[in-house]
Amino acid sequence: MLPVMAVSAGILDVKKKTAHHQAQRTRGAELMQIRELYHGTNGDNILQIIRSSVILPNQEGKVFFSEWRFDSVLMHGADTRRGATFAVKLLVTIPTTAVLQQAATAGVSDTLIVATTMPLQVQVLELYVREPRANIVKTIRGIRDITKYLSV
Repeated sequence: MLPVMAVSAGILDVKKKTAHHQAQRTRGAELMQIRELYHGTNGDNILQIIRSSVILPNQEGKVFFSEWRFDSVLMHGADTRRGATFAVKLLVTIPTTAVLQQAATAGVSDTLIVATTMPLQVQVLELYVREPRANIVKTIRGIRDITKYLSV
């Protein structure tokens, strides 16, 4: 796919999507990564992420993601109130100041740790739901349907 270029108010915006749905945006000398990543958390946190369009780093300044698989982060999305476990696919904008570390963490072999003091801009793309004793994981797409499902 060829890059799409647009000039707006003197700022050159270049966006290129790769086969893995990763993109880069250039503004002047600043280079940001835009990546699809997976994150496990409870339903209330997912609703907060949808409302704010950001995900906040923990007290140590880190956010943990899975790079390739939602199923490995479901264990981090236990929600006793809703009786299910959750994970989300996010479109994450990673600032140039962030430090990225690939590591294997407990249960997640493809962990991407983003170390930053800034909230990460995100867009929720999909919700994955595993209910107790279920053999399949439901996929819910779209903010409206995700919000409706979690608000019940």
